[in-house]
Amino acid sequence: MSVKKFINDVKESLGLGEFKKSNKKKSLEKLLKQLKKKKDEIKNSDDKDNLKDELKIINIQIKTGEDILEKLSA
Repeated sequence: MSVKKFINDVKESLGLGEFKKSNKKKSLEKLLKQLKKKKDEIKNSDDKDNLKDELKIINIQIKTGEDILEKLSA
């Protein structure tokens, strides 16, 4: 999966804010930061049971994003 496609898919599926166009690595780092923030919000939420599916999706997207970031850093 390309970096641009990954970023667009995550932004669209989770309704995350807009990103300024910058290099792929910085955009991906900002996206991962927002994903981790969203993950923490869900974990601290009172409605954890209803958000389990979203948490699973976020965890998968964080793992995928970190893998892509690792490839870009290599």
